[in-house]
Amino acid sequence: MRWGILLSSGAAALDTAQYYITSGHSIIHIYVMQALSTWALLVFVFSVILSYVFQILAQAEEAQEKKAALHLAYHDALTGLYNHAGIFHIAKSLDSRKSYTLLFMDLNGLKEVNDRYGHEAGDFFLCHMAKILSSVTPSSAFCGRLGGDEFIILLPPHEADSLFPLIKTIRKKMQELKGLPHMPKDPSASFGWSIHDPSQPLSFDDHLNEADDRMYEEKEKYKLTHPAEAGRNFKREK
Repeated sequence: MRWGILLSSGAAALDTAQYYITSGHSIIHIYVMQALSTWALLVFVFSVILSYVFQILAQAEEAQEKKAALHLAYHDALTGLYNHAGIFHIAKSLDSRKSYTLLFMDLNGLKEVNDRYGHEAGDFFLCHMAKILSSVTPSSAFCGRLGGDEFIILLPPHEADSLFPLIKTIRKKMQELKGLPHMPKDPSASFGWSIHDPSQPLSFDDHLNEADDRMYEEKEKYKLTHPAEAGRNFKREK
């Protein structure tokens, strides 16, 4: 752009100086000066337009980079679901004056998959679980992986009645994994939940702890029938 402006300005200056210095102006000379002036004007206009185009492209690229960085910051690299930071970022935007439902789940059998088939198989199990959650949850819900084998689903107010049917659907979908290569012998999950009541001053952390307590009770029952899990501690740190 700078070279365009410099060339156009220089050509215009040279053209003007030559016009005034020279005493006689032939027809050819006048045509040449008109051509130079037209060329200089076109280069200048083109340079200005090009400058704006480059500026717009640079802004669009910067916005795309910021969007990509924000996506990486709030999404789990393995499953594509929201990560811990993403879930808590969403939690900050929740209106405490409106109800919402928090569903917390912990996979059963991930250790079995990792021990028998390796961590790549375990990652495949987690990714498959993420696909199940994405396919069965309402489009208005938020699905996330808090870490390890812990998943969370946030249901908006109008989806509160779908909590228990959703748990039933997830259990059914997980049972369909039974017998597939590199999957647990008995694919399942332990669930906990908490429903926000606007009349009760409970924070998102309070609801997460309540859901975790419910999940832990269910996990204890699971451990009674699965001795291999008996030595594991499933309680989240608070």
